[in-house]
Amino acid sequence: MTITDVCMTRFWLTLDEAARFVIRCLERMHGGEIFVPKAPSMKVVDIAKAVAPNCDIELLGIRPGERLHEVLFSADEARY
Repeated sequence: MTITDVCMTRFWLTLDEAARFVIRCLERMHGGEIFVPKAPSMKVVDIAKAVAPNCDIELLGIRPGERLHEVLFSADEARY
């Protein structure tokens, strides 16, 4: 299994959780709001080990434009 970097993290959200989040937001919205879920993040390498514990992991290195960590909103956006 190939992984770009052992430090890389991604948010972990099931399809059911995402759908419930959208429905809750639709019920609460008045117009113009931005809803950001509190989603847990995990290291990609941990996900790989959980999915395929006996697989060898090959590190490829981070690709151009790829981020080590996702961000749902920036520090500037957090003020609003």
